[in-house]
Amino acid sequence: IQALPSQRVLTVTATLNDATQIAELTIQGGNAGAANGGGIFLSAGAQPLLQHLHVVANFAQSGGGIYASSPITILNSDINNNAAMNGSGGGVYAAGSVIAMDSVFQNNTVITNGYGGGLLTTGNFTGTNVNFIDNAVNNGYDGGGLYASGALKLTGGQFINNRTTKPKGYGGGGGAMAFGRSDISGTLFRGNSSSDWGGGAYLAYFTNVAPSVLTN
Repeated sequence: IQALPSQRVLTVTATLNDATQIAELTIQGGNAGAANGGGIFLSAGAQPLLQHLHVVANFAQSGGGIYASSPITILNSDINNNAAMNGSGGGVYAAGSVIAMDSVFQNNTVITNGYGGGLLTTGNFTGTNVNFIDNAVNNGYDGGGLYASGALKLTGGQFINNRTTKPKGYGGGGGAMAFGRSDISGTLFRGNSSSDWGGGAYLAYFTNVAPSVLTN
């Protein structure tokens, strides 16, 4: 589905669960301007299962590719070359937790004043065989590939050549930044960089009452 000039591709306002799917589509060329969700905008309560999607070259203030106002699940999808122009979540912004499997977030960008080049979640992120490649936060803040305000659970997958570029003297997380317990198993971090701390990953509460776990 190709957007009309200066318009979002798809808006979902109905209350839905994962019995409803948005699947087998290419979502491209959306531009929400100063609004959120250039490719797909999911309003509060709209939680369809997103699978086998190609979300490409969309732009918005936040959530260049997808803006979800509730938790979401993304399966077998490619989120590529999207941008948040003056906010967070170059590829995806989720106001809630995210489950992702067998998906790729690549070449997504936060242009200015935001977090999470590939994806930002205000909750937890659970990823299985998910790849974050060449995502960036340019004139923004933290989490070049991924920014998770809650817990982080990764199984497999890889973080390759993600970056943050604005020096601030704090924060960072070129590949990923997380603020809850982290459980990372068999995930490759390579070539990520940060202008501040944690070129590969910044795990803010790596040792706390529920210690984080790294295995290979």
